[in-house]
Amino acid sequence: MPIIARHHAQDAWRPLQAWPADCAVQWGGHGIVLGKAPYRTAFFEAFPAPGGFIRGEGATIEAAELDAYARFEKESACDHRWGRRGYLNGGAKCIRCGAFAVKFQSVEPLGQWRRPISDMEVSSIASGFILPKADDEPRTRKWRRGLHLRARQSGIAIPSDLSGFDDEDAFESFCHEAVIVWLMDRLAAGTSSSEHASSGIEALLSGLHINSLVREAKSRLETSNAA
Repeated sequence: MPIIARHHAQDAWRPLQAWPADCAVQWGGHGIVLGKAPYRTAFFEAFPAPGGFIRGEGATIEAAELDAYARFEKESACDHRWGRRGYLNGGAKCIRCGAFAVKFQSVEPLGQWRRPISDMEVSSIASGFILPKADDEPRTRKWRRGLHLRARQSGIAIPSDLSGFDDEDAFESFCHEAVIVWLMDRLAAGTSSSEHASSGIEALLSGLHINSLVREAKSRLETSNAA
């Protein structure tokens, strides 16, 4: 029996095909596929342990599972030849069977480490989120390292070596102070809190925190100027 998604724990229906025991699966009877001509269909999705994603569709869940299993057997028997096929995030498609999997290193835009920090990223830096943790996944570790480099590139006074910071609360206080000093310098120079503004949900999530940081920086700058 494959690994069944938790939200199907109470379902009476169970997969009928011989999926591997380490393959995760989920399904639905009324999925909506968006596009130029949206349609509703039953679907069955499988996530094989080696990586990748398989989706089958049909009039019923049983038919959708059969469709997905046929794809799984075809992909399992294929001597894959992987190509990026337009993916820049490490994804790849087999040019023989059409299977998808993560097989490559992601392609990073030139100069991305010099990209200006956004308001939301300023908030993340002030919260100490750039401190690496022992259990970080590779993607999270890369994100923290990238934001750390860009914070320094933007002029926020954070050391290049963070190995001496063992206390997360103390590190957050250190980062908060570094961001406030950075904001005070920018306010004194008449520049914005970040090089480019956040938009949409990012602005909604970061707005309260960045505004609080700016208010604190303004208050401290006014006190400093009045002294």
